[in-house]
Amino acid sequence: MPGIAESKNKRALAQNGWSIRMKQFCVIISGLVLVILLSSHAQARIINAASCELDSVRSAIERANNGDSVLVPKGECIWDKELIITKGIALFGAGIDSTIIKYNGPAGYTYAITVSPDLETAQNDYPIRISGFTFEKLVMAYAFLRLGNSHYEYPLTKVMIDHNKFINLTTSGTQFSILLNLAMFGVVHNNIIENGSHAWRYMGGLGDGRLVECWLPGSINAMYFEDNYIYKTTSTTMLLASGGNGNRFVSRYNTIDFSACGSSAFTQLYDIHGNQVNNNGAGIGFEVYGNHVIGGNGRWFDQRAGKVFYFYNRWSGSSGNGSYFVWEEFNDEIFSPYSCEGTCYPKTESGNCVQRPYNSYFWRNFGGTNGDILSTDCVINFDHYNRAYDTVEAVINDPLLIPENQNWWRDNSEVFDGTIDSIGSCGYYEGPSCTKSGIGYGTLEEMNAIIPTAEGLGFWVTDQALDLENMTGQNPTNPINGTLYRSVDNGSGGYEWEAYYTPLEYPHPLRSSDPVSIKKTNTNNPSDYKLHQNYPNPFNPTTNIEYQISNTEFVSLKIFDTLGREVVTLVSEHKSAGTHTVQWNGRNAQGQPVVSGIYYYQIQTGDGLVSARKMLMLK
Repeated sequence: MPGIAESKNKRALAQNGWSIRMKQFCVIISGLVLVILLSSHAQARIINAASCELDSVRSAIERANNGDSVLVPKGECIWDKELIITKGIALFGAGIDSTIIKYNGPAGYTYAITVSPDLETAQNDYPIRISGFTFEKLVMAYAFLRLGNSHYEYPLTKVMIDHNKFINLTTSGTQFSILLNLAMFGVVHNNIIENGSHAWRYMGGLGDGRLVECWLPGSINAMYFEDNYIYKTTSTTMLLASGGNGNRFVSRYNTIDFSACGSSAFTQLYDIHGNQVNNNGAGIGFEVYGNHVIGGNGRWFDQRAGKVFYFYNRWSGSSGNGSYFVWEEFNDEIFSPYSCEGTCYPKTESGNCVQRPYNSYFWRNFGGTNGDILSTDCVINFDHYNRAYDTVEAVINDPLLIPENQNWWRDNSEVFDGTIDSIGSCGYYEGPSCTKSGIGYGTLEEMNAIIPTAEGLGFWVTDQALDLENMTGQNPTNPINGTLYRSVDNGSGGYEWEAYYTPLEYPHPLRSSDPVSIKKTNTNNPSDYKLHQNYPNPFNPTTNIEYQISNTEFVSLKIFDTLGREVVTLVSEHKSAGTHTVQWNGRNAQGQPVVSGIYYYQIQTGDGLVSARKMLMLK
């Protein structure tokens, strides 16, 4: 029946044509999506400050809207008042030692820059960034930067402080480079901090005792300090970080250099308050790992309360191993109960906030002259510092009678077999809390071969070597990778292992949060394809772009402006598998210098990968 056959053929041709048109349409739409994504930042403006003078910077910020970038040119300026930022903007200097701000404001509790987001900024979680400055102190200010968010119900999660230098901090008193409050999360990275009594301090509590939100170790909801270089040139005491008023920060992969001070410089690296009287932090804590301390001597940390994970740190060039100091500063049952609202944190039987260190684990920290001696020193103090709320009277809290101070764990002195190992005297009192070893480390198979005999024991599961090789200090080539398991009641009269804590990915996700689009199709192993952030960034006039491909294939690498217009093609050829670097000299396809501003670089491979990132040219 030719009529039917002819009809079928027409329908088939029509369907085929429709299919072809749809494929063409999808290709066009895919291209438009990329252009739209590239153009999505077109509304973000570049506001140029006339100079680095305070009034010029203030004027530029007043003209800026949320999402804009304010560029401060090269120069050396003295500020006699603080700069207040309430908008979600990026404030860029021309680079370390290029834009130099000398703060000469009133002495006391003053700051060079205060970031205090308004309600609109907080509600929309607009990014805030400060980058490319040198801050020098001419007066005893309290801190260079103060970051605080009074809109506690709207935490900011995209705060970045990077590539700055903080110098000439005071050698006496309490002085910070950065002072933070809760509800401000993000990353502080690749900064240089010289001298001072504190590199940073995290003030975390709220005045009425409420909490911003629950703290989960390994969460992105913390302030991460990573890849910073902190050093001292004097032998005065330094406290690297203070976590007063209930802290939640992560210190990882920093280099702390006391080698110029000699071995006599005493340092207490971390002061961990947790929750205490007037602090209203309800026992939050922090993570410290992958840091490298050089020279000096002193104490790894002073933990007074809260939850801590302290592991894989190295202290080299020191005559001692460094000690852990864990103690309870205030009595649980005398603390005001109002600061324990919610279900996030442990309470006493009467509903008060616990004051003790709890669920804390310390493992694989190395000390000594070469930084290769496993540090197992541990001092526990239960004496007169156990004070009553709002008094200075001693309230002795004998651990023999009240078993509060038992929820912390550290390296076994012998091979871990799933039991608790005694570590001897723990300070002023003797008692059950002195038997607090109980952490193993090894592969998952090795952990599963051990049956825990008590609750709370820890086991660090990792396939990495345990010698810290290339794991500590700035920009580690072998970042720490593993998961802490702890033993829990299995409901049948025994105990079993349960995953408890995994560190957040490194580098911090905000450091690579500028990709405009990522599309992968037909890639056999997408994880082998990477487009790295350009360096330096911001830049003038040249920058390097590094990318990685897993196969020999055609590669196109192009630069676009904020309107999606092509500026120049850097790569358009077949490339072998591996890592490649190309340099852009800040010129367009005609060889002309481009203007300052935001640009995007996009890679496209024959294997179907399309990825783009943002960069900033400053002149």
